[in-house]
Amino acid sequence: MKRVLVLGSTGSVGTQALEVISATGDLQVAGLSAKSSWEMLVQQAGQHGVPAIALADLEAAESAASQWGGQVLTGEELRALIDAIHPLEPLPREPHATARVYRFRDGRGELGFINPVSEPFCADCNRIRLTAEGELR
Repeated sequence: MKRVLVLGSTGSVGTQALEVISATGDLQVAGLSAKSSWEMLVQQAGQHGVPAIALADLEAAESAASQWGGQVLTGEELRALIDAIHPLEPLPREPHATARVYRFRDGRGELGFINPVSEPFCADCNRIRLTAEGELR
């Protein structure tokens, strides 16, 4: 049985992917991630027997951790888990980019991580952000 990690599982494409996975007998959900929809993510994890989830939003991750018995990962922890199975190598960051992009060492594609809460946002970013506390960054 192949194991699948669904990134963005609470969005429309992610929920459809989970429906397809459920309909097959060949795939098993190994992990799920979302930006901040922790309630739906925890529900999906329970439905699919997933032991670990990752949330980009730190407050959402803390809420999920307090309400769920499984493991809640940071973006870096998720990257490390993927790297252990499918080795990754970092690509140079483009100026003003928000994502940290990695290439699979076997050449089969790229994967980007945007962890705006759990990791420092780019120092040379040309965007203004409004924090949850109402401050501009």
